[in-house]
Amino acid sequence: MPSSASFPRRKPRRDCSSINWRSVGKHQTYGALVVLLVAAIVTGVSHFFKEPAVRPLPAYDPTISLPSAPKDTVPMAEAAALPFVALIITIAVVEFCVMRGKQSATASVQAAIHVFFMAVVGFGVVLAVTEATKPIASRFRPDFLARCKGADSQIGAADVGKRLDIYKDCLTNKKAEIEDGRKSFPSGHSSNTLSTCWFCILYLTHALYFRGGYSYMGGLWRRGARSFWWRALLELLQGLLMVWGFTVLCIAWWIGVSRYTDHRHNIDDILGGFVAALLWMTPVSLITIGQLTFYHDKIAEEEEAEYAAADYIAEEKQGALEQPGSTPLQEQQQQQHDVESQLVPAAAAGAANGGYGSSSTATAAAAGPRVVVPAPAAVAAAAPAQLDPPTLDSLRSMKK
Repeated sequence: MPSSASFPRRKPRRDCSSINWRSVGKHQTYGALVVLLVAAIVTGVSHFFKEPAVRPLPAYDPTISLPSAPKDTVPMAEAAALPFVALIITIAVVEFCVMRGKQSATASVQAAIHVFFMAVVGFGVVLAVTEATKPIASRFRPDFLARCKGADSQIGAADVGKRLDIYKDCLTNKKAEIEDGRKSFPSGHSSNTLSTCWFCILYLTHALYFRGGYSYMGGLWRRGARSFWWRALLELLQGLLMVWGFTVLCIAWWIGVSRYTDHRHNIDDILGGFVAALLWMTPVSLITIGQLTFYHDKIAEEEEAEYAAADYIAEEKQGALEQPGSTPLQEQQQQQHDVESQLVPAAAAGAANGGYGSSSTATAAAAGPRVVVPAPAAVAAAAPAQLDPPTLDSLRSMKK
């Protein structure tokens, strides 16, 4: 069951004008910028300044003698962008469609920004770990000899068992290409791609089944438990969601396999990249989910306070809210009521005795002319006739 602070007590406001941008900005994890900055520094130093460790290079090794592909099947930019496109689509569907009616527009915008930002942070962490590991491991790529000797060169039998000097015996003068050929483990395409895809899957699962103590799929199940067509629609929806999740994972799998067919990595390099992504992205995903739950509870509390303030103002405008103390108008009404309560017995006594006593006369004089006196019992009995209440002058004329 959802907690009382999970969702507002009334229908959340979904219009764009109701978005509280101050609340959106306040409920973000700015400390993660430090992690992102450190990851960027580590990535830059490892990629541009740290040379791979020098390892002995045999003249002939079948594991590094494969031909080099002219270009990558999936360039690095596309490998990094495709998972983020899938993540953006997932965030948009979850926050602005699935959670519509369960949270306010403020909470949806806050969640979308927070989830995307933390995905970027996790991607940066995995990228830094991958780039820092490559020069330390300094493993040759499967096409390294093709890079070293040239694509059309052949290594003769006399070269078998010979040790080559990477910088003296390689025919190419492209130092950057040679250094890149010594960074096979782990696969950067595999680690960076799976990191975002894995984050997307964990976020989608949490949003559908565990978000704020409310199970979206469980709610649909309870709503149509006795309807055959609703159950069929529910099963179809679950199937489509699973297909989408598998599609996201297939993106990472396909990109990883392309690195093997392009002769850029061995199988264990690709698996190492996958393990690095799972190892480092899982805690980032769990932290993101925990922070999202905490922030949404805070936003719900703020919205409850806004609702209470709005109710207070509305009741005050309608005059239904009892305020402590009294206003000048209330004091004046109370004084008039006290005067009238004293005049009614005096007027009745004067009419019964055939005249007004000195005390009643003094009271009437103090009250002033034309003071309205409530109707006596006889007049009150004829209330439907809407008679005007008698005054002191009318009572005197009746006596005469």
